Amino acid sequence: MKKLIFTLLFLLSVAAAKAQDEIPTHIIIGWWTMETAEDTTSEHWVLAGDETYTGMTLYTNKSGTLMSETMRLFYDNGKLKYCATIMEQDPANPQGEICFTLTSYKDLVFVFENPAHDFPKKITYDFSDYNKCKARVEDGTKSFDLEYKRVFDFYSSREMRGKFIKEEFVNKGGRKLDGVFDYFFVIQGIKYFVKIRAGSVKKDEIDRYLGQTVKADVTFLQGLWDADDDSYQSRYGKYVTVQKISPFEQ
Repeated sequence: MKKLIFTLLFLLSVAAAKAQDEIPTHIIIGWWTMETAEDTTSEHWVLAGDETYTGMTLYTNKSGTLMSETMRLFYDNGKLKYCATIMEQDPANPQGEICFTLTSYKDLVFVFENPAHDFPKKITYDFSDYNKCKARVEDGTKSFDLEYKRVFDFYSSREMRGKFIKEEFVNKGGRKLDGVFDYFFVIQGIKYFVKIRAGSVKKDEIDRYLGQTVKADVTFLQGLWDADDDSYQSRYGKYVTVQKISPFEQ
């Protein structure tokens, strides 16, 4: 009986780990901004630990900048939680940290809910456009929408866990070129083109780690893949540059 219980617990832990690997929480990392004629709201998210992220919201207007909110995104007993603490709370009614649990995920759309909270009860984050984060805050009777733009930082690298793969290069005419390959870094199921010449790590080092789970210092960017000058024909999209690779030790 004990062996059966242990086996079930092991299988459940494996299933939970697999589910976590398939939900691309890392997509939230970085700076996001929303601007109006009067003010700017920015969110900044960092990887604070394995599958744990911390964030803060900065509000800027003509009077200056203040931190209006702190956030956490993390797993608690296999469930993904989004928690927020509002800094400007009503002193007569302090709420502390309010947490929402992921109830739905599909195609880079995350839905978090807390039915016991007054407002909001539901928060939706939509990352289906890599350059934007669309958020909807609601409680069933009222709602509002926010749209943040991703800010790309050419100088900030982050240590991420993932796998390098390489695929045969296919030109626009659909023909494979012998001996020519594209390299990608896969993080939680999302493929990022590796722009090798823009990083510090070369092909031979990546080849040594192909198919293995590794840690890599990467910079997330978007732009031309095959050239640095848009006067040349080139593919365009999200990519990473790689500064360092090291084995992943569990």
